[in-house]
Amino acid sequence: MELVRVRMGRYVLGPLPEGVLAVTYADDAEPLVPSDFSLSEYRDVQARALSGARTISRIVDETKRERASDSHRILTNLVAARIRVAGAMPRCNQFVDLAGRIGKTPFLFEIKSTTEDNVRGQIRRGISQLYEYRYLQRASDAQLVLVIEKPLGQELAWMVEYLVRDRGILLVWDGDMRTLHCPSWLKRQLSFLVA
Repeated sequence: MELVRVRMGRYVLGPLPEGVLAVTYADDAEPLVPSDFSLSEYRDVQARALSGARTISRIVDETKRERASDSHRILTNLVAARIRVAGAMPRCNQFVDLAGRIGKTPFLFEIKSTTEDNVRGQIRRGISQLYEYRYLQRASDAQLVLVIEKPLGQELAWMVEYLVRDRGILLVWDGDMRTLHCPSWLKRQLSFLVA
């Protein structure tokens, strides 16, 4: 299947088969976007994941419910496909929706299905999850991306500036279950992902 190749004395994963959208890690203590692949990095991620396990385990039930939603699945598949087209391997575990290294930049993605009634709460949950995952994964240089189902309405338009400029979280939304969009001033940074 040529999934594993040897390059410069190291084992490297090749492209995923067409039907596989992301590599799912069963061990939540496994780094999804390792920076130096050192044993200490793996130990540190494991220690952080174990110390946060009690807190995070409460989120798991909610995450499982959310992942059951069709829109969440469709958005996750759409983002995973874009990561693959960019030449990266989409990865996930039971907490992190998706992660991938595009070029030299690691990305962590939180995908939120939203309605007019729950968008503000979903964004708040997404913010906290992204920060926790970045810490637990020991990925301080990771770009955080919040993917929501619909563009923000006029009354919440201020949140775009808050998320991107104040919190450093890149915001992406679905347009039609086939294309992703972001603020125009982010298109260059997210060219691998958006239309």
